[in-house]
Amino acid sequence: MRTSFALRAGLRELRGSGARVLFFVGCLAVGVAAVVSVASLSSSLDETIRSRARELLAADLRLSGREPLPEAGTALLDRWSGELPGLRQARVIEMATVVAAPRSDSGDASPGPSQLAELKAVGDAYPFYGELELEPARGLGELLTPETVVVAPELLARLELEVGEDLRVGEGAFRIAGTVTSEPDRMSFTFSFGPRVLLSLEGLERTGLEQYGSRITYRTLIQLPSLVPRSELDRRAESLRQALGETR
Repeated sequence: MRTSFALRAGLRELRGSGARVLFFVGCLAVGVAAVVSVASLSSSLDETIRSRARELLAADLRLSGREPLPEAGTALLDRWSGELPGLRQARVIEMATVVAAPRSDSGDASPGPSQLAELKAVGDAYPFYGELELEPARGLGELLTPETVVVAPELLARLELEVGEDLRVGEGAFRIAGTVTSEPDRMSFTFSFGPRVLLSLEGLERTGLEQYGSRITYRTLIQLPSLVPRSELDRRAESLRQALGETR
């Protein structure tokens, strides 16, 4: 078939079905535009996450699991500390539990209001990157002691408490030392069991909540020295994966 004949035949078909052809072309254009837009948005989102990876993790590397860091991981990190002066670690333990206001003064021994909350026990070095916004604006190490907690503002409203009053967490009573409004490693759009309660690792021991059967997430945050190149960071991350397997 000659090309000229094919063109003439195509033109004759267009005379009777031009509207359908235009509709098809329009649908094709919209589809291509949608694919390009989604690809552009995905690329932009990926670039943004990569540029803020440290703030989202609050560390250079983060290990996470349902059990404490095994001996193999601890030994590897101890070896790294000798190889890389300036390497720092911080432990973070998270769980969901019910917290409560003190018992009422009515004399009937009834408990105060309670609320499902997310506990987060942190070490003094937390966070390595990002901004932890507290009120009053002081360092987390100044506000947290084995007898104090820092809570989300909405928890105070729900339990009708104020800063300076007590909060019952597990087996222990803690004084509320302040409020937390933002954490670098907690995205605002992620699922949450309830308002945040920050406490120290020593305070968590007082609660008696870390026991067999508790659903706990253990994290180890690692900050490498500032001069360590990206290739070295990737190499050490891979060595951690090999040492710990795919469970972390």
